[in-house]
Amino acid sequence: MIWRWITDRWENARHKSQNQQLRAAAKKGDTSAVRALLAAGAEINATGTFGWTPLDEAAFKGHTETVKTLLAAGANVHAAHNDGKTALYSAAHEGHTEVARTLLAAGANVNAAGPIGYTALMIAGARGHTETVKALLAAGANVNAADKHGSTALIEAARDDHTETVKALLAAGANANAVRNNGDMALMLAAEKGHTETIKALLEADANVNATNNDGVTALMVAALEGHTKTVSALLAAGANVNAANNEGATALIAAVDKNHTETMSVLLAAGADVNVAKTSGVTALIVAADRGHTETVSALLAAGADVNAAQKDGATALMSAAINSRVETIPALLAAGTDVNAATNDGVTALMVAADRGHTETVSALLAAGANLNARTPDGTTALKLAKKGKHREVVKLLEKAKEKK
Repeated sequence: MIWRWITDRWENARHKSQNQQLRAAAKKGDTSAVRALLAAGAEINATGTFGWTPLDEAAFKGHTETVKTLLAAGANVHAAHNDGKTALYSAAHEGHTEVARTLLAAGANVNAAGPIGYTALMIAGARGHTETVKALLAAGANVNAADKHGSTALIEAARDDHTETVKALLAAGANANAVRNNGDMALMLAAEKGHTETIKALLEADANVNATNNDGVTALMVAALEGHTKTVSALLAAGANVNAANNEGATALIAAVDKNHTETMSVLLAAGADVNVAKTSGVTALIVAADRGHTETVSALLAAGADVNAAQKDGATALMSAAINSRVETIPALLAAGTDVNAATNDGVTALMVAADRGHTETVSALLAAGANLNARTPDGTTALKLAKKGKHREVVKLLEKAKEKK
């Protein structure tokens, strides 16, 4: 009994070692060793830690002859890893076209999908393996198959700027307007990365240049936010609506200004972007630029006709936004453009109060020099001086008291 137990353990260890050696040989493409190990009793479909078979190992490394040998010996072409991916997927991942063709000829399911619905065509598209993509399409791959997120091979290829792959997929009937679950499309993802040539290919295939995702965002807005000026120009030339707004009312212009992409902003303005358009909160491009302290952008917007006194729904103006963050270089531009230095929010708060509350001495000085009203007060009687004292901003308190004495 003990002897049989010892014999069984030894036999199991021997088989395990042979199986490991077989996978290692397949991975190296050592076809002679593969044949020898199979002849010695190694299990052709034995799996490793992650469920990989010898066929998977050979396919991933692109060893066509080894793959043929394993298939001829009975390897299961449909076997899947622990994550549901097959040898065909492995070959497609690495762009091993001949291996893919060999597996397909042996009956591999060209449309097999893993748990999230990702297929060999999708991974080949995502990695830009154009020849592999063509081979899969020729074998009947569903060009418009989507994973559980709604992503297709075209969307994956466009996102990573594989223009030739995109063209091959479009030629095979890929839907240029396929939509992910979140509403994103190939055009938007390409625009986000500034993939202009890919965008042109999509537009030639009738991609909807004004399509929006679930947040109301267009490809133009995405390109503007990232400062991809060439892409913005291409989209505008294709008829992108320069004044389209997302669900929050933000336009491409506001997006470009937010990130201080002045060149992109100039292109949008030249294309007719509304310089005074406001988000649902009332925030305009000028208010955004002032808040960020983008002085050159502020000047450019003002030159383009931006309303220097435009206010948010709470009554806050660009001057107040600049004062909150002590944008001392931006404030003079706003003052020179005629901003109302004493404008107040719906709660009666002025730019001077905001600056005093934050202890921004330079800003307080600039506002006082521009005629800010020291005695302005909120309905509850709060003044700039009271706020400065409450915040223990000694320098601001001195400045305000000195200004009060002069009055």
